[in-house]
Amino acid sequence: MTTMIQTPYLVNPIEDFHQITLDLDFGGGAGRIICDPNACSIGPFGDRQICTMMAPESADITLIPLRIADPTGRGRQLYSIAGDPLRNELNLVSPPGDTGDFRLIYIQRNGQRRVVSTEPVFNPIPGHGDDDLVCSPLARKFDDTIAQADLRPGFVSNTWILTVAGKKPNLNTIVKIRPLIYIRQPEYWGFDILDCRRGDIVLPNVAPYTESLDVTSYLGTCGVEVFWADESQRIDISKA
Repeated sequence: MTTMIQTPYLVNPIEDFHQITLDLDFGGGAGRIICDPNACSIGPFGDRQICTMMAPESADITLIPLRIADPTGRGRQLYSIAGDPLRNELNLVSPPGDTGDFRLIYIQRNGQRRVVSTEPVFNPIPGHGDDDLVCSPLARKFDDTIAQADLRPGFVSNTWILTVAGKKPNLNTIVKIRPLIYIRQPEYWGFDILDCRRGDIVLPNVAPYTESLDVTSYLGTCGVEVFWADESQRIDISKA
């Protein structure tokens, strides 16, 4: 089982990165880090609005347990994160049982520690809890940006993660990756990319999106095919 956490938007970035996301497999002592350099304007509720559109940096990481006892006696574990793209040291504080509140400790060049809180990232099962959503196909091309899909092995053996990234036309759009249904396994398993909303209020601000889905149970014999409203993209599993 993996745990996905991310920092809130960092107005004061860490080495030019405004958000850090971690996909962690504590059982395997590994994971992946995504460092997002995009600067955004912030709305009255603290949500990101208009953002730049630069590619994030990602890397496979290793969690190295540090032999430091929790001074509060709560049984927290301190890990060093090896393999991240940062120049300075980044550590992770994990709660007992690896469930609860995580925090990052960034150690600056002068030795000072910067504490950054995180929040969980949930990837709900497609179709569950979406009864109140109204969805329509999402365009791949928007605001001079062409969305891209990426298929990569997961951190647990024999798992696969599909990620799509692009721009959405409305701030309150919820982007959904929804697998198609087949009677038998196809060569390329299809996935619809949907523009979903709750209610009738539309916030017209353009915003970037990045969505991921575990597609281990939805692989074709050759790979996957992602369908936007205006285009599709095939990915061969042999090239992923």
